[in-house]
Amino acid sequence: MFEFYFYLITDTKKHTKLVKMFSAVCVILLFISKVRSMNSSNHFGSHSGNSETNLLREPKTGESHGHDNSAILNTEEKTFHTQGIQQERAAQTLSGKILNDPQNRLFEHLFKNYNKRVRPVKHHTEAVVVNASLGVGFINELDEINQVLHANIWLKTFWHNPFLTWKPEHFGNITDITVPAKSVWLPDIAFVNEMSGMYNKQFYEMFWVAMRYDSTARWSPGGDVRFKCPMDVRKYPFDTQKCILTFEIWMSTADEVLLRINNKSLLFATHHHSIWEIIGTKSVSGYVPGYKDRFSQLDFHILLKRKSLYYVTYIMAPCFLLGIINLFIFILPPGSGEKISLGMTIILSYFVFLLLVADHLPTTSDNIPLFVMYLTSVIILSALSLVCSILVIYLHNNPTTQGQSSFQNFFSKSYTSKVSVLAKGKKTLCCGAESRAAGTSPVETQPTSSQSWQRTVKNVDRILFVTFSLAFGILTLVFTREMMTE
Repeated sequence: MFEFYFYLITDTKKHTKLVKMFSAVCVILLFISKVRSMNSSNHFGSHSGNSETNLLREPKTGESHGHDNSAILNTEEKTFHTQGIQQERAAQTLSGKILNDPQNRLFEHLFKNYNKRVRPVKHHTEAVVVNASLGVGFINELDEINQVLHANIWLKTFWHNPFLTWKPEHFGNITDITVPAKSVWLPDIAFVNEMSGMYNKQFYEMFWVAMRYDSTARWSPGGDVRFKCPMDVRKYPFDTQKCILTFEIWMSTADEVLLRINNKSLLFATHHHSIWEIIGTKSVSGYVPGYKDRFSQLDFHILLKRKSLYYVTYIMAPCFLLGIINLFIFILPPGSGEKISLGMTIILSYFVFLLLVADHLPTTSDNIPLFVMYLTSVIILSALSLVCSILVIYLHNNPTTQGQSSFQNFFSKSYTSKVSVLAKGKKTLCCGAESRAAGTSPVETQPTSSQSWQRTVKNVDRILFVTFSLAFGILTLVFTREMMTE
């Protein structure tokens, strides 16, 4: 602007009107800025006695601006100072309220000189007694092949900490508080047969500790865990499994930390499983075997009984029916051509059921299920019956072989001869009656060699039917008796 103004002054002859207009604009702008500065000074409480007169007279330029700026700065400093004082007083008031809060005073009282690394006993020769109980929320599954139980559990522990006590009447009648697990002493409990790796230091610190004014501490870590559960499937599918959860003190001896069973050692929430049913529990306390020093240990036993209706309906009942159908191989005529196909179909069906059972059982040789042994025995009987049927068909289709006479003579001495005599007597009586009716003498008819041989083969089928029926019945009775015994 000043450069433009200087340019106009140097050439006044050409730009006389412009110079006058520009000068008038500058004077007006200067007057407006002066009035605004005077108004702002009066707004912030200027203490000059002639503030109204200053608006009418024309002050010097440098003196007026310096006075206005200093007044504005002083006013802002006073405002900030006042706000700071108010904030400081509010903070002091809030801090005083927090410091006077009963819970804050209680925490300050408890943890001011507290050392969590020291066992909570008044004398170092005393042992910390930790009462424990196990809670079972629900059973997710029992992996029978890998012998692993997946369940939701929590371990409820109680002990006394004489270093963390207070009188409720001194702290606003507060009787219970909850503190982080990393702030207080915890027993070094280890879940021995746990397989998911979740029971570690980080896991323990996730669960807070509930403290009571009488020094009682309550701590309940838990969650979804997987632990080893060796299975005894000898009486599958009517078996009962016993899963043991073992907890022990890892580093502290029994003279330092002692685990005890609570009155309610096992607690169960409402749960339902489609295959397994909890029928009993048991708790055992003792010491870890195999160590010179004594380490406290707790064993929680959970008894699970399999719901066998599914297995009886879809596996056992069809196997019994196949065993009965297998006996009817000897009822079919040798010439029907269906003996071998029926026998092979039954054997293949048994193998399908055997594979189906094997998919639900652990791969172990410690104990073989009785049902698998029964199924294997029935398969052997079916194979033998198939072999006998093949021999019967062979004899039926080869009546002129050299061994026919000896084979026929063997059966004729025992069973075939009696059947032949009875058949001969019946035919004689029939022929005699017919002869007397016709007025002629009866004539004995002798069976042909082919008919006699076919009758012998049928008798062999009957003998085999009786033999295999007895074998299948005895095998089934023995299996049933072993399954019923405890």
